[in-house]
Order: sequence, then C-alpha cells, then structure tokens
Amino acid sequence: MAFNVCDTEGKHLGVIYKSYTAGYKHGTGIYYDRKTMLVALTDETIEDIMLDESKIIEESAKLHKCISVFGRINEQRLKEELELKYQAQQDTVGEMSPKDFMKYLLVRDLYEFERSLPINLDTSKIEGYILLDIMNSAPKEGRIEIDFDINSLSKEKLSAQEATFEGEELKPLFAKIVNYPRLSLDVMGTGEGLLLGSLADLGGRNHTHETKLKIQSGNVELDFALPMHAYIKKGMDLKLYLKGKNVIKIFCDGIIYEM
Repeated sequence: MAFNVCDTEGKHLGVIYKSYTAGYKHGTGIYYDRKTMLVALTDETIEDIMLDESKIIEESAKLHKCISVFGRINEQRLKEELELKYQAQQDTVGEMSPKDFMKYLLVRDLYEFERSLPINLDTSKIEGYILLDIMNSAPKEGRIEIDFDINSLSKEKLSAQEATFEGEELKPLFAKIVNYPRLSLDVMGTGEGLLLGSLADLGGRNHTHETKLKIQSGNVELDFALPMHAYIKKGMDLKLYLKGKNVIKIFCDGIIYEM
C-alpha cells in the first residue's frame, strides 16, 4: 500500500494494495501466509493515490508503542526507535530513507494493515493482482522490485459477466504453474490403489478427483489442490478469481473451472 512495485527492468506494475492473511477454503487447498501482500496491477502510482501521512505516523507510533493512552504521539521516541531498528536491519534492507523505512516496517509488521491505512484506489483501474512476499522484498528509492515477468503471461481473462460473483466483478490473480501437475483418484475402500482393469468397476463407490500443483504469483510460490481433474500442464499460466481468500473460479488455457 505504501510502495510502488516494479519489475527488474524498472517498469511500473502497480502498488501494494493490502495484506493477505492466512487461511484455507475447504476443497481448494490454497494457503496464504499473513506476510503475503496483494499487489494491484494498475497504471496508478502511490503519487496518484491519496495517502494520509498523519495516519501512517499514528499507526507507526502505535506499532512501536510511542503513543500515550490519550493518543499523543511521542515523535522523538518514535524517531529513536526507528533509528535503532534501521541500524540493526540496514544490512538486510539496504539504504532507505527514514520515511520509507517507517512505512516498510508498518507494511511488514502490522497485521491486517489494510484496515488501518485505507487508500483511495479506483478498483475499476485494477487489471488484476500478483502476490508479494514482503519479508523478502525491501524497497529501494521508494519502490519494491519484483522478479516476475507479467508480460509473459496471457492477457486473456474472463469477461465482466463471467467474472461476476454475488454482484461483484472479481479481478484475477495472475499466476503460472511451476511444476508438473499431479492428478489423483481416491476411491473409498481401496487403501492400496486399484488393480489393473478395475477402473471401470467403480459403481457404488465414492471417489474423488484432485489435481495438485505448485503455482507462482509474483515472488510467492503456493501449493494448490484443485478438487477436480484439470487439463493443465507445467508452464501454463492461469488466473484465479478470489472472493476474500476463497477461490471461486480458475481460468486456464481457455477452460473455466468453477469451485
């Protein structure tokens, strides 16, 4: 939220939008760590967005316990706390202005910070999202660089009508498949697999299909379990349509998979 995000060639990709907290949805098998950030892909920059600087200072003071019970900020103590932390972490985060370091700590350490630092970003200008591991991403000159070639991914995505869920148009999370998908068939009553030739004899047995794969979005890799057989291969890109942290639809190679 407090930083622009660019690729390794310095091309603007978007802005940090909000944190993505940990959670599973039954049947999807996808997991997000709370240090994972959602980057909104947009032409908008932090300079275009209304950021409340006083709110940033206030939340930073709360995070570093430099605010009284009456809400008064001890600015000198906050400055000293930030200087001490910067000295201890400079080898890791590199050169950074005091203002950027304050915002970086806030983004990195404040749980569900999107509720504390609202930004005025027009969602109609968001093309989609990628993920960012903030623990392995330090800002340089007010922006964060990410090694992810968004231009290599297909720009094809669902229409507004196809992407609408419960009255809301969902924006895709751009990702690619980075290992060989594994398709499995789990049949009740067969603890050691199936005998050759018995695949046709599944009448009366409960069985489930699953496709396991590893995906990469931004600089984050995730294990993913799709509760169906999917016609996908290593190297393909896909778009995940999320409602909160729940996967609603997946679009890959011209096929829509609905959860």
